[in-house]
Amino acid sequence: SVTLVIGANGETHTKIERDTRTKIDVNRNCNPCTVRITGEKKGHVDEAVGALRKVTQGAVRRQGAVEEVIECPEAAVHVLIGPGGKTRKGIERDTGARVEVNDSGKPCTVRIRGKRECVDRACAVV
Repeated sequence: SVTLVIGANGETHTKIERDTRTKIDVNRNCNPCTVRITGEKKGHVDEAVGALRKVTQGAVRRQGAVEEVIECPEAAVHVLIGPGGKTRKGIERDTGARVEVNDSGKPCTVRIRGKRECVDRACAVV
């Protein structure tokens, strides 16, 4: 669910920070991952906590969701993402699965989530 907190290209993370006037730091280097929320007012922090809970609880309610993680050669990452994320977004649109590329680790990974049939289609494309 940490990927839900961050969102595609950091969109969810950034929106919650902007809307609640807080700073959200996600530490992926521990298991489970941790999220630190800071703000000038406790009410802002409480609002951000509520928004994050709403995002992650929505994931738990989804029925039939599966996830596959595929290792990706570093040289292929930019091809998979495409200019401005166009290729990745096209795969998501065409298959119905959520595709997230992590090029910061060794090896690079592609995380694909959604309904089984959507994930299978996206895996075949990737």
